[in-house]
Amino acid sequence: MSILCLHICIVSVLLISGGHAVQLHSSELESSSSILHPSANVRWSGAPFRNRTGMGPGRWLKGFLDTPLDHDDTHCAHQAMQRTQSTQDHVEKLVQDSSNKLCPTVSLPIVARLADVQPAPLGPMLLHCGGPSSGKECINIFINGTTEFYGAPRMDSRLLASYDIIGIDQRGVQDSRPSVNSIVCFPSNLSDTEQVLAAISNRTAVQKEVYNDPKYHYPNGKNFLDYTSTRDFAFDLDLLRQSIGAKQLSIMGFSYGTLVGATYATLFPAHAGRILCLGPVLSTVDASAFSEGTAQAYEGVLTRVLRLCDKQQGCPAGPDSQKMLIDVLDNVKRGVYSSSDGKTLMETVFYNYVKEHIRYSVAYYHLLSVVAGISKHDQATIDEVVAYRPVDNRGLWCDVGEVGAVSNIHGSDYTSRLGPPEMLGEIERRARLYPLGGQFEALWYQLALSGSQSMPRPVRLGDPDIPVLVVGNLYDSATSYKWSASLSNAFPNGQLITFQGDGHCMAEAAVGYAREDASQCQAVLNQFLLEGSIDPSITLCPVHAEPNTTAEYVPWTWEDVDSYSTRKL
Repeated sequence: MSILCLHICIVSVLLISGGHAVQLHSSELESSSSILHPSANVRWSGAPFRNRTGMGPGRWLKGFLDTPLDHDDTHCAHQAMQRTQSTQDHVEKLVQDSSNKLCPTVSLPIVARLADVQPAPLGPMLLHCGGPSSGKECINIFINGTTEFYGAPRMDSRLLASYDIIGIDQRGVQDSRPSVNSIVCFPSNLSDTEQVLAAISNRTAVQKEVYNDPKYHYPNGKNFLDYTSTRDFAFDLDLLRQSIGAKQLSIMGFSYGTLVGATYATLFPAHAGRILCLGPVLSTVDASAFSEGTAQAYEGVLTRVLRLCDKQQGCPAGPDSQKMLIDVLDNVKRGVYSSSDGKTLMETVFYNYVKEHIRYSVAYYHLLSVVAGISKHDQATIDEVVAYRPVDNRGLWCDVGEVGAVSNIHGSDYTSRLGPPEMLGEIERRARLYPLGGQFEALWYQLALSGSQSMPRPVRLGDPDIPVLVVGNLYDSATSYKWSASLSNAFPNGQLITFQGDGHCMAEAAVGYAREDASQCQAVLNQFLLEGSIDPSITLCPVHAEPNTTAEYVPWTWEDVDSYSTRKL
């Protein structure tokens, strides 16, 4: 899922401020260490500070978690456990391996906003905005109120009083050491077999080059890229929990962050606190099923947008928007449209333009206006879309950044990689099933995962006792509602709430067309995080309004969104 999308989606749970403080429960914490006085695995860069530029009110800490590369190596895991018994003041007294050759470590940057009450009444809570590619900046989006771009409230004051809130760059992401970045190239025309094969070959070559890069190899013969799975990250999180003396770790996860929360709850049920999953990612271990679900989500939401357009008088692509879109797609495939400087509007570029705009209901009107403009051969509109994602001289559109994280983390999470013949067959099959472009969304993930060299480390998710709260959107183009049901089934003692809105992770209804409905649902989620349970009869968060396809809600641009989603800590 796009990191831009995930940064915006989290605004839905910036919960409405409440009045009372939660009473202190000292039993939530171990006595040997604390977030202010952690064990040697956590290195804070200094004392708690206030009012740092780019951060919200409260006391903050920044530092690193030093964690074993391989948690399954019993010797290295034991060494890490020894460090949990040693404070930073006594690190020099700890007997270490001679250098770190036998037990290399990974350093993960951490940011923590300390609870207003210390020790934190409800212990630590990790915020994970998804990706995979989100990191410690997730905490900034919540607490610094950067989502006020959409007029959303900051995080509930009761949560700020009750939790030490933590953000972290997981293995291979952003400022973690080491970090991984690689490039993925997509064919400009999905029906061009040679281009598809070239993209597959390119991806495999890049993956091999990255995997063989000496910077990922350790003296003990291990490769960092074999240890970037969500499973490995869950072990990192439990080491963090132990290092700050907490009995439990709560997790609020969005999109891929739900996989983080569910994996932690599966592997460490005795230490899983309140696990809230919004916009869940598929809980299977099969890469083909994962990419199929992304195609279904894309196609389903785009169909929803077109139906809204035809129903609402004044939509620029109405009254038969699906026919208009299919006609435009056919012309794009035939290379009919060109920019003012002679560049052809490529199929993949157009699909990606649609993909980014159906994620947010505030963009529905603009997308439908663009479809209408292209159908009329409006030159300015065609120029806008052609320039959206440049195509290189091989006819490939290439992307870098989040794709590297998707490749290496999901490449370790999921099995069933496809070879070129199988992938060509899948593209042909999905083109028939998803005529509006769902096959592009599936191909994005198939290509990202193809050629992965790492050994998969999948986890079959689920626990019969942990009360995970799952919130699934009906109209989420990034995550299928089926995935929400699947994750809920894996935790039968938990609860599934269906949110009847549009957008990724409740975002758009919360900030746009259905604020009151979203606020009522947010109050339920607030109760869960504060009290640990909700009324079991609550299974639905109804939405009584619909997105408007006849006009834009507010003036906005992607540059505005980027300025809020890329602030660093």
